[in-house]
Formats: sequence, structure tokens, C-alpha cells
Amino acid sequence: MSKLTKRQEEIYNLISEQIKATGAPPTRAEIAGKMGFKSPNAAEDHLRALARKGVLKLIPGTSRGIRLVNASIGIPVITNTKTNLPILHSQNINRYINIDPQTFNPTAEYVVQISDNSLSKIGILPNDLLLIHATHEIYCGQLVVAKVNDIPYIRRFYSKGDLIYLNTESEEFESKKCDINKDKISIEGIVVGSLREQITKLVQGPPNKSYEY
Repeated sequence: MSKLTKRQEEIYNLISEQIKATGAPPTRAEIAGKMGFKSPNAAEDHLRALARKGVLKLIPGTSRGIRLVNASIGIPVITNTKTNLPILHSQNINRYINIDPQTFNPTAEYVVQISDNSLSKIGILPNDLLLIHATHEIYCGQLVVAKVNDIPYIRRFYSKGDLIYLNTESEEFESKKCDINKDKISIEGIVVGSLREQITKLVQGPPNKSYEY
């Protein structure tokens, strides 16, 4: 780790040790407190410097969105998501799987385990693992992780005017229609692949229009 400054190495080690101890990286405020910084902004500046040097990746929109690029701990698996917590909160992380995030394009940053048949028409079954790339930029027709009024969904995304449609891939479940003027909507990421007994496949169709939420 010779390319890091002493302070950067200390922060890297702090993040690594907390992930091993608790299963989740620290927040900016926690880093600032342990490193003696005056504010979380100072921690953010150091994290961005570490990201530029390629030793970690910052996942937007999450308070603990820090992934060590060369960490052997693996990619976090999210199950039973708490509605009032960020997706990558330590309470939502069930375990880690050791796969190369670069296998998927875009890069997979976390995994969501499916608990129902809402995507059965495209061959995704209960207990399958969906690889998620954290992003706010999406296209019509993509399979996305979305929160509507703090409730998470994995659905096919479409948009028309002020309306958002989150469509299921199963006759057992109803699709959801949302109004951007009335509902609290956030996009947490897009599905870039799935795993079942170490078999992978892509599930996205071709994009046709970009949106950002």
C-alpha cells in the first residue's frame, strides 16, 4: 500500500477493520470521530482521494456506501430489508459472497436475495441472488431496485409523464403505479445479473431512454 499516504492508510485500515468486526463499513461521521477530524466533510475528502487511487469505491446514496476494491470479504448479500434503513445498512446484510464484482458490467456492488415469485416469468425464483449496480440513472425496461415510500421493490421500470410504473414479472403479483408528485420514490440500483448455484445470466433488455431519480 505504498502509494497511500500515512493518513490514507490509517483510514483504509479503519474501514477494513470495521467491516471485519461488524459486517459493514463506517459512516463518514464515524470515520471523522475516530480519526479526530472536525467534520464528516474531511472524511469525505479522504475517501474521495482513496477512490481516485483505486483502493475503494464509493457507492452513491448510502451512508455506508464504501467498498474496498481488493477486500477478500466479498460482496454483501441483502435480505429482509428494513424499510427505515439504507439498503446497505449492516442490519440488512445477511452474509457476503466471494465473487469478482468485475464479472458483471456495470460492476456489481451488492446482492439482493429474492424471497417471492414476483420475477418468475423471467426465470428468477425465490432464493435467487440478484447482482445490483448502485446508480440513480436508469432506462425504461430495466429491472431496478426502487424504494416507494421507503418500501423496497425489484421491478421492471417504465415512466410516462409524472407516472412511474414498476411492473412485476408474475401473474401472482400486481404492478405498482406511482406519482412522482405524491410518492417518495428513489432508485437504489439496477440488476446486472443473477446467481443460482453459481450459474449466472444477464437479465437486462436494451435501454431506450435514460432517467435519473
